[in-house]
Amino acid sequence: MIMFNFPLLSLFIMNMMYYYDIVYRFFYKVPPVKVEKKNPIKEYPKKYKEKFNDLEIVELSDDKLNSLKNGILYEETPYGTIIMYYDNKFKKFNYHSDKTPPYNFLETACRRYSLVFNCKMLYIDVDEEYKNVKEKLERNKENNEKKEEKEEELKKDVKSVYVKPKSYNKRKKPKSRAVIDQNKDKIIDFKYCGKIIDFNFLKTNTDTVKNSKKKNISFSEFKNRSNI
Repeated sequence: MIMFNFPLLSLFIMNMMYYYDIVYRFFYKVPPVKVEKKNPIKEYPKKYKEKFNDLEIVELSDDKLNSLKNGILYEETPYGTIIMYYDNKFKKFNYHSDKTPPYNFLETACRRYSLVFNCKMLYIDVDEEYKNVKEKLERNKENNEKKEEKEEELKKDVKSVYVKPKSYNKRKKPKSRAVIDQNKDKIIDFKYCGKIIDFNFLKTNTDTVKNSKKKNISFSEFKNRSNI
């Protein structure tokens, strides 16, 4: 009858598994798992788009538009903090920031402003407007080319002296892209009003400070009062 020494057998099996693991790792190296890190500067301009697209456009009264001056947005971006509100008097989105954020960052902050204060009618999708203008230019170019082809065919049929037009009479070629100066109503108008420290926190809560003594408050206290 064969007798087994179970402690020794268990030790032998464990050693074999250990050496097997070493040999396996040596010949079959498991590639490290790559975790793709998202670039916050590239990702931020995409924020709020899904919710914004689902938001319905609501017609705003003059009183509502004027009241938006007291609707303050506090937004954290990869370029720092942005404080933004809409000034109906000048039809501009005023903002404060310690750094100079790029336009698409301001556009994203404005998109969130539209969500928070339900004022989608004030938001202009610059990419969509640029696409529309580009398509319009392409249609105009195509129409001009067709018109020029017809004129050339007509010239061949007419037996007359061809007078070359002067430079000031020549047809101007359509521009290849939209010029911002010619489409000011197709972009969101932002106005830089200074750094965060320059923002007057007291002016935002006119209803609460009315009939009360004004006092200086900290930025953190302003955030708590505004629920932002």
